[in-house]
Amino acid sequence: MYRIKGLVAVLVILLHLTNAAMAQNSISSPYTRFGFGELNSMSLAAGRSMGGVGVGMRNKGMINPLNPASFTNIDTLSFAFEVGGSARMSKIRSGENSQTDFNGNFDYVVGQFPLCKWAGMSFGLLPYSAVGYDYAITREMPAGSDLNPTSKDYTFQQSYNGTGGVNQIFLGVAFKPYKYFSVGANLYYQFGNINHYRESVLTSEAGYTASQSSDLHIKDVRLRYGLQVMLPMHEDSELTIGAIYENRTKVNGDYRFISTLSSVTADTVNTSYGFEFPETFGVGASYVFDKKLTVAFDYTMQRWSGARYYGVRDSLKNESRYSFGAEYQPDRYGKKYYTRMKYRIGASFSDSYVKTSENMNKYTLTLGFGLPVRRNTSYLNLGLEYGHFGSRASEVMKEEYLKLSLSVTLVERWFLKSVIR
Repeated sequence: MYRIKGLVAVLVILLHLTNAAMAQNSISSPYTRFGFGELNSMSLAAGRSMGGVGVGMRNKGMINPLNPASFTNIDTLSFAFEVGGSARMSKIRSGENSQTDFNGNFDYVVGQFPLCKWAGMSFGLLPYSAVGYDYAITREMPAGSDLNPTSKDYTFQQSYNGTGGVNQIFLGVAFKPYKYFSVGANLYYQFGNINHYRESVLTSEAGYTASQSSDLHIKDVRLRYGLQVMLPMHEDSELTIGAIYENRTKVNGDYRFISTLSSVTADTVNTSYGFEFPETFGVGASYVFDKKLTVAFDYTMQRWSGARYYGVRDSLKNESRYSFGAEYQPDRYGKKYYTRMKYRIGASFSDSYVKTSENMNKYTLTLGFGLPVRRNTSYLNLGLEYGHFGSRASEVMKEEYLKLSLSVTLVERWFLKSVIR
């Protein structure tokens, strides 16, 4: 009875957070103006602290929705649950100007449980992308210039604002047909709104104001497939090799565009443009040394150049991501607390799927800790991430951020049979 009540409570929390996710804005970055915004890697707090690895990871007590094949790696008597959030400080630089923003919100809630000795299941709510920006660009138009042939100086200001993002509820299942081989799949239901607004104002005697607003509403379903091969090397050490794949998926969405000129609505368009999520594949590997040290590497590719965006292919470009990470736990059952802690470090490098005249790259450095609670089966996860986004060109806007992640992973024995003596 208590297990049923607990599961119902988890589902109620998930539904409540789904409603909250539909209204939240979790980021402040001018680069989220393009595409679907900033993309989420689908790593949870522990994986994020290791550079975002996960394709080849299957550590016990670590829920890993990045590769659904990992869901078989759970004790047959346990139920795992994790909820996480983050706070982010971003600094945007453009020439001599800079802007600092702070954001924080709920990130995800996931659960995982065994179906039998050779199968496991997971479910949860994760972000797919986030949009959030608010900035303005002012240009002086001196008299007699090419853009202003009149005898008076004018100022032209453009302001940009965007909110929203795409969230996803997932249900995943994995099977282990052979001792050293696991396969799985995630089914995602994606939903969200992405809103963009742009206003142009020219200071002149006549006055001039033009604005454009767009609203994209998304509801769609997609699949991810995963596999993992476990290769025992010697006592208490194991190599895991993993892979993931997603087909290119058509996005079912409604698009509305409104254009206004000096307070007069000039045009309103309601249509269903062709949008697609890209074909995705990834490979990864992790090596566990003596059940203490884990090192991992991932490579993922998203083929955005072949996906339709506003009905056009090749308006975005392919995005590659390289992730490296390590975790060390000196002694899980040690008497001293610091020996039972998990110490994590990582890094990643990726090129943006946004197509610009300059190559836009992003790199991150990560650090984290897993603090054991309740018989060392549950953990409080803390993570810190430094990120830099931009290019080497001095005139291009650059972004730096610090992100603090916090999550709680609870592992409970839910499936023990009661014995009456």
